[in-house]
Amino acid sequence: MSPFTITPEGVPELALPSAIASSKGISSTAVRMAIATGRLPALALKGAHGKVVYAIRPQDADKLWGSPAAA
Repeated sequence: MSPFTITPEGVPELALPSAIASSKGISSTAVRMAIATGRLPALALKGAHGKVVYAIRPQDADKLWGSPAAA
């Protein structure tokens, strides 16, 4: 089971940059830079007060930084 969230069948699992950073042992800035440079695909969602929130498929982060270590 994923450390992120449980989603209904057929709906892709998404995570915030902070969750990806925590699971990979890297900074949120590194995740945002990977998004900005096109190395990490992400959905840009409009959040509260017009703030952009990025949603990332954990498997895309796994392709870039490797699978999370076993707990």
